[in-house]
Amino acid sequence: MLNIHMLPALEGDCLLVEYGEKGHAWRMIIDGGRAGTYDVLKDQLGKEKPVELLVVTHVDADHIEGVIRLLYVQARDNIHPIQQVWFNGYRHLAAQDMLGPVQGEYLSALIEKCEIPWNKAFSGQAVKTPDTGDLPVAEFPGNMRLTVLSPDQKKLAKLFPEWGKTIKEAGLDTDDPEKVLERLEEDKRLIPDKLGEKALDIERLLDKHFTSDHAVANGSSITFLAERLDTAGAIQESCLFLADAHADVVICSILRLLKERVDHAGKAPEKLSVTAVKIPHHGSKNNVSPDLIKLLDCDTYLISTNGNTFHHPDQESVARIIEYNGKKPTKLYFNYCSEYNRVWDDNTLRNDMQYETYYPADGNIAGLVIPLPE
Repeated sequence: MLNIHMLPALEGDCLLVEYGEKGHAWRMIIDGGRAGTYDVLKDQLGKEKPVELLVVTHVDADHIEGVIRLLYVQARDNIHPIQQVWFNGYRHLAAQDMLGPVQGEYLSALIEKCEIPWNKAFSGQAVKTPDTGDLPVAEFPGNMRLTVLSPDQKKLAKLFPEWGKTIKEAGLDTDDPEKVLERLEEDKRLIPDKLGEKALDIERLLDKHFTSDHAVANGSSITFLAERLDTAGAIQESCLFLADAHADVVICSILRLLKERVDHAGKAPEKLSVTAVKIPHHGSKNNVSPDLIKLLDCDTYLISTNGNTFHHPDQESVARIIEYNGKKPTKLYFNYCSEYNRVWDDNTLRNDMQYETYYPADGNIAGLVIPLPE
């Protein structure tokens, strides 16, 4: 069993993953969405039921705000259900004289206050891929294996100019977590309790040239392949969690992974077979490349956004997923029904292009649960 709950995170990501056997499930959280997502996440988690892993993929507000609220409450109430956290903060980038942005400093101070083991699978160092050799693998209870695909050192190194400027302007010191928490107390928004559609021209969409995302925060995203294994070590269900990552780094890591997974005849698979993919950057056309989708043998794609601010998902991205993935019919799961994704709720398009769409039921504000396999 591998259930992925895409919580309503506005334009961001907040994924609650449950896996294991019937009657005995383990849990992971991937990102926390905007500040308001905390209320739904809190209801889903309950108070003290353990969470094996919290992954904060990067420091963009639409991924980190809800986590700040979550850990603030846990620190305040002295409850510690989170077993470990993956997050690349200042301390993991200090070797390159890097600094974390303000919200990253909030989260870092809260992780320390809650005494959560930090990047434990990486001996406390940065979560990243090496330039050579095997990709990092971490094992978790319930026969869960995570293979890290990004970021690489080059992408992390690009964070310095923007992060340093942000911290300097905010007047914060990464060596003074108490001052950071005092500043957080002043941020009322992050503290709980204070708180027209046209027919699509698919060929035109597919003909559009792919231009890569260059945002340095997105490039620093922690991404991984989660695989639930049976007692014999065979893969039962799997999901690629791609945060806001740049396609080039993910493609490079998938190719490396395929070379590692040769069969008995010494032949590497041409595509990565996975049960589901949480597509990068909420369906941005600059992160979902044709080459990335062509590397995947998958029929289930998860898109997390309400379309605010950047009007994601881009139509080009959805068209690429439907056209270039390795299995039909393609299943598209949206955790909101918005003016930007409703255009795919079209019977003629569905029949012609062999895909299915799934939206939350009317009035459902708790997102969408995707059971794997269905």
